[in-house]
Order: sequence, then C-alpha cells, then structure tokens
Amino acid sequence: MSPRRAWILLAVLNVVVLLPGTLGLDTPAPWLALGLSVDLLSLAALVAWMARLGLRKAGAALGGLVVLALLVFEIMRLVGVFAMGQDPLLYDLAFLLRHAVVLLMDIGTLWDWLGVVGVCLLPVLLATGAAWAIHRASPTWGDKAPWLSGLAVLVFALSFLGRIHPGATRWPARFILPHMVENLSESVRVYRSVTRTQTQDPYAQMRLQPLSQAPEVRIFIVESYGELAFTEKGSAEPLRAHLRELEAALGEQGWYSLSGRSVAPVSGGRSWIADATLYSGVEVSYESVFQHLKPGFGTNRTLPAVLHDAGYHTVVVEPKDRARPGVELENEFNFDQTVFYADLDWQGPEWGWGLIPDQYTLGWLRENALAPAADRSQPVFLSFHMVASHVPWRSPPPLVADWRTLDQEPLAEDHDKAAKRKAATTKRTPDERTEATRRLGRYKREAGMQHGGQGSVRDETLGAYLQLLHYDLEAIAQHLDHETERPTLVIIMGDHQPPFLSKRMSFSVPVHVLATDPALLREFESRGFQPGLVPPDRGPAELSHQAMFSALIRSLARYDGQPAPQLHTQGVKP
Repeated sequence: MSPRRAWILLAVLNVVVLLPGTLGLDTPAPWLALGLSVDLLSLAALVAWMARLGLRKAGAALGGLVVLALLVFEIMRLVGVFAMGQDPLLYDLAFLLRHAVVLLMDIGTLWDWLGVVGVCLLPVLLATGAAWAIHRASPTWGDKAPWLSGLAVLVFALSFLGRIHPGATRWPARFILPHMVENLSESVRVYRSVTRTQTQDPYAQMRLQPLSQAPEVRIFIVESYGELAFTEKGSAEPLRAHLRELEAALGEQGWYSLSGRSVAPVSGGRSWIADATLYSGVEVSYESVFQHLKPGFGTNRTLPAVLHDAGYHTVVVEPKDRARPGVELENEFNFDQTVFYADLDWQGPEWGWGLIPDQYTLGWLRENALAPAADRSQPVFLSFHMVASHVPWRSPPPLVADWRTLDQEPLAEDHDKAAKRKAATTKRTPDERTEATRRLGRYKREAGMQHGGQGSVRDETLGAYLQLLHYDLEAIAQHLDHETERPTLVIIMGDHQPPFLSKRMSFSVPVHVLATDPALLREFESRGFQPGLVPPDRGPAELSHQAMFSALIRSLARYDGQPAPQLHTQGVKP
C-alpha cells in the first residue's frame, strides 16, 4: 500500500471512530469529527513499532480489535444517550439485550430490524477492513514509528490540558479509552455493591400499624411524563392551562392538591426500573442492579408489603403485560392482586404500544377491583402504570362518556371520521349533553393542541406526545370524580423523561398529590410541595423516586396519629 493510501486509511478510521461521539456525546460541534482520536494515534504508533519488530499480523489483529472495541463502545453510548439520556453501563448490556428484542417485537417494523442488524454488522465489517488495511499499511508506518510516537505523546499532553480547560468539550483531540475504563470501573463497583445489598433489607424496621381511618391510596404513573413537557417552547403553557382547569374541576368535587417534582433514577426509558425504585425505596439506576435485587423484592419491606401488613388490599395494574416469547408475567413485589392484559378482556382494536386505552382500564378497575374491595370494607392500595403515552406516539384514543363502549371504537386513523358521523346521527337529551360537555369539554380543547413549531418531524412527534399526556391527565380526572366516598390519597407522577425528544439529560418528573382530606397532604406540604396541579420551578419541592416510599408511609402515619417513620430523603443507594 502506498504511503498516501496508508495515511488516508488512518484519516478515515479517525473520522469513523470519532463520529458517534460527535453526533451526541461529548462534542457539541459537528466539525469535531474531523479532530484527532488520541486512541487511534497511539494505536498507529504501537502498530508501527510492531511492524518494525516483524509482528505485522499481530499488529493488524490488535488494530482490528481496538477499532471494533472503540466503535462498539461509542455506538452503544450514542444509542444510550439518544434513547435514554444516559450512558449505559457495559455490565448492563447482557441484561438489556432481551428487553431490546422484546421492544422490537412489540413495535418494530421490517426496516427497524434491518437497521438494528446493520448497526450490529457495521462495526464488525469496519474492524475487519481496518485489520486488513493496517496489515497492508504497517510497513509504511513502520518507518515513521518514532515520529508517530512523538506526535501521540504531544497530542496526549495537549488533550490532557484541554480536558481541564473550560472549553474542554470543544478540544479537537479526544479520548475514548478513558471512558471505557471508567465504565468498566463503575460496572465492577455496581456489581460489588449490589451483591452486598442483596443480603440486606434496608427497610426492615419500616412499619405502619393498621389505621383506624384508613384512606384509599392510588398511584397513577403516567408513562414518559417528564420535565420536558414543562420546558419545551409551545407546550408548557397549554399544559399548565389544562392542569389549572383540572384543578378547578376537581376542587369542585372536593379534592385538594399539591404539586412538586421527583428525581427519577433513569432518563428516557426503562420504566420497570423507575417502578422498582418507587416500590423498594432503593435507588435502582441500572438493569444489572435491578436483576441482582429482584429476588429480594418479594421478601423485603417494600411499599406494597408495608401497606399489606397495615391491612390494605394491594393491586398492581400493568395492562400491557402479557406472556409471550421473552416475557414472563411476574409479580416481583407480591401484590395481592395483579391486573394484566388478559384480565381486562379487551375486545377492541389495538391502540398504540399499550394496546388498551387507559380510560377503559380505569373504568374496568372501578367496577372489578375497587368496588369489590369497598364491599368488604378493606382499603385498597392501587398502583397503575399507564400506557397511552409510551413511545411510539400516535393519535390518542377517544375519551367517551361510557368506557364500556370503547371496544366498539374504530382505529385511531378512522376515529375522526367516525366521530363526525356519530355526532350527526346521535341525539342526546339535555342532561346527557351537559354531562358529556362537563366531562369531555376540557379534553376536546386540549386534544387539538399542536406543538407550536415549524412542522418538522420532531414537532409532529412532540405534538402527539403532548396530546397523549393531556389524554391521560383528563382520564384520571374523570376517574377521580368517582373517588369521593371515603378519604383518598392520590399520587400522579411521571416515571422518566420521554425518549428521543431531548438530548439534554434530565431526571426530573412532575408529581401531583391529591386528597379528599387536606390532612393527608401535610407530609408533602412540609417537603415544599406547592398548592395546585402546576408543578413549581425547581427548588425545595423535590423528592427522589426512592424517597416517595417513606414519604407516603409518613403521610399515612401522620394522618392516623402514629409515630412517623424516618424519611429517607435519598432513599437507599445500593
């Protein structure tokens, strides 16, 4: 290989390795893909010395393996940050692979599968080509081994100085290997810490005596309801306006409300990890931590366990969950009752990723889970992870006056036409029209809300996401119209930031706490939560997901006059 081609090869490898990081990680300026990779420059010097020592084949093999490792690591980081707003842990890859396959089976198209196969094959092909080319080019590099070594040392020194400079992220020479070492070190730390925590029950002393006046407890987790909804230009004010209308309507029904924020352990995905953190009070930030701690969830003092021992009938609702290849139905936290897809007996069309409209699930719960518990005078703790606002975001299901009719509704793309035909042929009495207007008027105004952008794909996606948030919030408000017979405490919160819509890593999600008796809100009020359904700006009104466990138990204990257990402000870190 000619000297010119050898140097062209090095330049091409340099750009290929730096490109993933330039697209979304350390470097905000696209031109930095034309910078220098300290790792590759050091590799070229090492391969050159190996060629001078007669180790061309070994040098080529080493070069191919290093290029493969750098590419895989950078692509993995790019996908993790782009989809979940977080650097993935190398230790997590084996655990997350199954979830990725299941997600593709749920929502993936042929093009998605081809794209994944392409992303997997590309580093292998590039590394193989690099090994072959390095083998051909290394004699040429061998003559330049001292010069390459000196340049590598100089660039390394300048890059180190650049890393401590305020403009470090714009320095045109970048490291990748230190990030790999840091990731591996964190993987080892996580493994050691979770194996220690696995044998402990951090909330062994958490107790709540049976309450003399046991309120109903509801947690509604709105999928992907993150801080972005209140910070994105064009979406914040319509959402705040909708929340104010819901606040006024619920206030007329006897509800008091506070709002604040929670810091989730994950961003942009992995809802089951956010739920596990909420129920266990342990900060679960990685899939590997979740898998190590999962055997203890059913035996430790978790939120469902504490409430069960206090006399509650505990119900978890996961309407998407159904047994299929790669997925088993599990009750990790030993809820007394589970509500999965098959239990809901949904006969209608499939709506989005969640398949079943959340309004239908709420209506079914009211008649089939909550009413029987009320008949036996047993308080109910219900946790419902809602599914409508899960990616991919499409048109929301309709909100109807009678949830039982939802399985007769057409698919989303045909709904607008069907609604117009139905409106033209259906006559309602004045009372029915008043009831429909009262319940559905707010949602119909907000459902037409579009994000104020320039019509780009992202604007359309963001608009669909926001419509689904409005849908779920309105469906919950309608459901709460029926929850006024006995004291009730309700928590409405997000699980994590929505994926794909923002490159800015954020872990803050809104939390709304409602109660029919203001005494139930005192604990959250003491934590800085502000009146109303509009969350305040960042400040003292913020807890962590893992702290919600002890905050909720303290709220119930204070309401009943029992000694309040310790508030674990940051929960327990494994």
